[in-house]
Amino acid sequence: MRKFRSVLVLGLLGVLTAACGESFHDICGTDTRCSGAKANYLTYNLGNSYRTGEGVEKDPAKAVQLYRMAAERGHVYAQIRLGNSYMKGEGVEKDPAKAVQLYRKAAETGNDWAQMLLANSYRKGEGVEKDPAKAVQLYRVLAETGNAGAYYNLGNSYLKGEGVEKDPAKAVTWYRRAAEQGHAWAQYKLGNRYWKGEGVEKDPEQAAVWYLKAAQQGHVQAAKRLRKFENTD
Repeated sequence: MRKFRSVLVLGLLGVLTAACGESFHDICGTDTRCSGAKANYLTYNLGNSYRTGEGVEKDPAKAVQLYRMAAERGHVYAQIRLGNSYMKGEGVEKDPAKAVQLYRKAAETGNDWAQMLLANSYRKGEGVEKDPAKAVQLYRVLAETGNAGAYYNLGNSYLKGEGVEKDPAKAVTWYRRAAEQGHAWAQYKLGNRYWKGEGVEKDPEQAAVWYLKAAQQGHVQAAKRLRKFENTD
């Protein structure tokens, strides 16, 4: 498999060189001939290879270089990946504020991943002044599109009273919507609500149902809760 990845990456390099008429090192520069959509797509994927070390030696700095080139030419996912690099300080000096700028730019295209990352930044106060109410506002916009992650985060907001008035019953409503879409953490949190009788009538059997669904997806905490049920039989 690794050999196949190496061949694939070499192929990407070859296609990029042909598309831009330059060597790989020149591709990492500012040659405007590399502005085609196909070259942009390949540049982004090559950045992914250097980020993960699949097919090439792992090189976060080179990944950033490639993401930046694609991002500057409008590749939305490259903007997000570059933002993640700044947020984590991988291949570039950590700069959460720069990360948020990139998330915002990508979010303006309607990309749900970018919108989620931007909302999370407001919730955590990373790269921007902490504003739970703004985070909730962004989660609501995403929720209108049926985004399970947004449902889950709204559930957390209502459970904790962050950005909205605390309301365990509304938390249950949002957790249920996410859980029904297969969101493992929402299934676990919904199980907890049934277990504790928080926002819903206490129902250990329903708690077990949701713990099982989460555990089947590899959720460790849910699996531990299920073992407690087994020990009481």
